[in-house]
Amino acid sequence: MLRTICASLIAAALLLPAAAHAASIAGKWTVVATERQGKREEAPPAEKGTMFVEFAKGGKFIVSMTRPGKTQTKEGTWKVDGDTLTTVVESKTETMTIELKGQKLKLTATKHPDRSLYLERAK
Repeated sequence: MLRTICASLIAAALLLPAAAHAASIAGKWTVVATERQGKREEAPPAEKGTMFVEFAKGGKFIVSMTRPGKTQTKEGTWKVDGDTLTTVVESKTETMTIELKGQKLKLTATKHPDRSLYLERAK
């Protein structure tokens, strides 16, 4: 599931310069929902598990999924070019379009535009 979500991180939207997008998405985000073929599915309650994506300055990112008694993490690299986010995890490159509205981020897979990931800036 973690690999699928990493692969599904694909996004497009605001017409901000690449540097502005990169600065805007830098930080820690909580996954709040996914969408496939028009069907949105909310993330489970925090006591059942949480998923975070952290875009660190310098082009590194970490995806972590925590469930009771178990934590999984994946690390990779990221970069922004215009409204496109490119991630590389375990030699697998994915591109996404970015839609950023305040503290909410939507990433839509370029190869699978029917798949989106909804995130909110972590508190």
